[in-house]
Amino acid sequence: MDGAEPFERDLDLAVVLSDGRETSETVEEALESEFESVREMAAASCHISQQSLTQCLSSDDLTVRRSAASNPTITPQQSLYVLLNEEAQEVRTALLLNWHCPSSLLGRVLRGTNDFSTQDRYCAALNLSTPIADISEAIYDPVRRVSEAALLHPLIEVDDETTLTLVKSA
Repeated sequence: MDGAEPFERDLDLAVVLSDGRETSETVEEALESEFESVREMAAASCHISQQSLTQCLSSDDLTVRRSAASNPTITPQQSLYVLLNEEAQEVRTALLLNWHCPSSLLGRVLRGTNDFSTQDRYCAALNLSTPIADISEAIYDPVRRVSEAALLHPLIEVDDETTLTLVKSA
């Protein structure tokens, strides 16, 4: 896409990204776009390099950080970085609802009553990658929103008001 005017280049990149035809080269080029939506699509791409994904996670641009946190290629180290350093709840939520967030980290968030926000714990309870043992414990969580989210897990079945059954082993 060399030689095109910046607007035309960014428009071409947006089309390539939205069609799913991107390569690692077009993703890297799109990360330099003047348009937030193009950078956002690039940060969410499976073709992004790990180095660029790490840079996106520390970007000044909130939407780029949110997209990077939901990227399916996020590593356990990058996930931990987000939990330890990110203050924006929408970025934390994107990570904790990402099925590629490490299950051990999700369990840690769900068990960490004082270390994490109710929203963090709620999202971890909703994520199907959270260990079933942690979900089972969260059913009895004193925070109603967290316990209700745990009850929604498809491997948990409520037989009656007092009996909970693990439907199948995860």
